[in-house]
Amino acid sequence: MHTTHRYFLGCLTAAILFHISPLQAQERLTLSKETAVALALQNNMSLAAARITVEQAEARRTQAGRLSNPELKIDYANDRTFNNEGEYRLGIGFEQKFPVTKRLSLLKQIADIEIELAQSEIQNHERYLRREVETNVLIIAQTTEQIELRESQILILQQLAEFVESRVRIGEASNFEVNQIKLELFSVHEEIH
Repeated sequence: MHTTHRYFLGCLTAAILFHISPLQAQERLTLSKETAVALALQNNMSLAAARITVEQAEARRTQAGRLSNPELKIDYANDRTFNNEGEYRLGIGFEQKFPVTKRLSLLKQIADIEIELAQSEIQNHERYLRREVETNVLIIAQTTEQIELRESQILILQQLAEFVESRVRIGEASNFEVNQIKLELFSVHEEIH
């Protein structure tokens, strides 16, 4: 996984798990799986670079089907250095190279193959990125659910500890049971952290 992918997914995870600001303590950032995937696909620099590669290959395909540009040729000569008889020569013409073989059609075919290859790489990269983001969204949802379950477990254990402490005062339970409940309560707090 590239560093930019890890950074983006880390930011996405942090944005989903943590509060937006201290002033909005009760509001959490909600982000659907589809929105997270769309953001990842839109902001991925590797995909942007791959799309530029496709555009370059399409430009090469357009250029591959064209003949080379004609060149203007000027030819001038005189005999001043020899007899200086007043002879001179002036020629103006155009020169253009024409391919003898099927070179242009072969170049077009190669460019088409390059475009298909680049597009398939983009689709593959999008598929991997989509899977990775969806997996991380599911992990975040699972972690959030587990935290909520642990918090409800803490409430139940606190109520149980209060109940057992009230039974210790009247002699129906022992301090050992209270300590076990408090130890379990501590371990649940640690799981949440």
